[in-house]
Amino acid sequence: LLKESDPDILRHACDALGAIGQAAAAASANVSKLTSHPNPQVVVSALRCLGRLGLGDDSWVTLRETIAPFAEDDVSAIAAAATEAIGNLGPSDPSIYDIVKRNLNHQEPMVRAKAVVACQSLERDAQKLTELLAPYLADEELNVRKAVAEALGNLGKGARIAEEELFKLLDNPSDIEFTLTTLRSIEPSSIDRLTVAVDHDDASVRLFACSRLGRLGRSAQSALPSLKKRADSDSYDFVRREANRAIGRIKSARNR
Repeated sequence: LLKESDPDILRHACDALGAIGQAAAAASANVSKLTSHPNPQVVVSALRCLGRLGLGDDSWVTLRETIAPFAEDDVSAIAAAATEAIGNLGPSDPSIYDIVKRNLNHQEPMVRAKAVVACQSLERDAQKLTELLAPYLADEELNVRKAVAEALGNLGKGARIAEEELFKLLDNPSDIEFTLTTLRSIEPSSIDRLTVAVDHDDASVRLFACSRLGRLGRSAQSALPSLKKRADSDSYDFVRREANRAIGRIKSARNR
């Protein structure tokens, strides 16, 4: 099927091989040839397939010579597919990682989002990855911000240095849900930011802030007035209950 002339057949063949994964790695040489196909959609499918197959003993040579140049292609779909493939193949030489990092600033959001995901595979140091990705929480595109937040969430407490940038996202209603997921993972420790969040317009943010302050115990004593206000007057019963629970935890920890 990889020798067919019909682009649709070639695309479907690549997709099928990619779904099989490394068990189909023997086909990688023939798939590599399709990266020179005149149809951009075939090239995209071939690149994605190579990222899922693995490339055998000569993987780094093939990666450098076959896949990496496409990460800088003028066609954004091709650049995105190559960036994704590089990430799927894992750590490589610094020059290839540099290409991926440059794509964090690509003009197309699709490429930037793929670069965020790829960086997770290429940078294994949590602090370095957090420092690299945190600035992109301010990206103008929702899907890029979400990809960054999810990447930081995967790091857990190792991404705490991005707390400030993450709390800023709570000002965007469209970002609240995925930002809270990340904040739950990293377990923020800033009493000041959490205290501000206790008075947030969104009930889910207030609930999270109350819960987290309660878990911080004695160190969150300065938040007691704000929690008392929530416990007494929040419009949602579940927030009032959580605020009361937090107050109890903090006072209990203080009295130990």
